Amino acid sequence: MSERSQKALMDGGSSYSAHAWVIEDVMDDKALVKKDQTRREEKEHQNQEITDAQRRYTSYHKNESIYSTKIGLENS
Repeated sequence: MSERSQKALMDGGSSYSAHAWVIEDVMDDKALVKKDQTRREEKEHQNQEITDAQRRYTSYHKNESIYSTKIGLENS
């Protein structure tokens, strides 16, 4: 804290202290909102990767099943 700020606080400038707390609270809140947004985006990305993997798995096994059925019919 600067010398000027300390002097104002000692002279009864409690409003300076209150303003500093408000600014700190706003900055903390802003950081928390950003952190929550980042976590939400990471979770959405993970969910999208899981969904894509499930689609690839389902598609592969569906094609494998169709292929096996065709081969089975051709050998009969």
